[in-house]
Amino acid sequence: MFEMETTLNQFVLQGFEKIFADIPEDRLNERPPGNGHPPLWVLDHLAICAEMGGTLPGEV
Repeated sequence: MFEMETTLNQFVLQGFEKIFADIPEDRLNERPPGNGHPPLWVLDHLAICAEMGGTLPGEV
């Protein structure tokens, strides 16, 4: 019933694991030099975009 949603969720989680594997937990809120966002902000942004993307196929 939710095959597409499950597949998308697994894909996104695997991507998160690869992206954030090298970042220690105590540095997730640390802002990089310049105007960059901290890794936790990026993770939140990617999660929200993935959730929104999961709703689009159902509306097509």
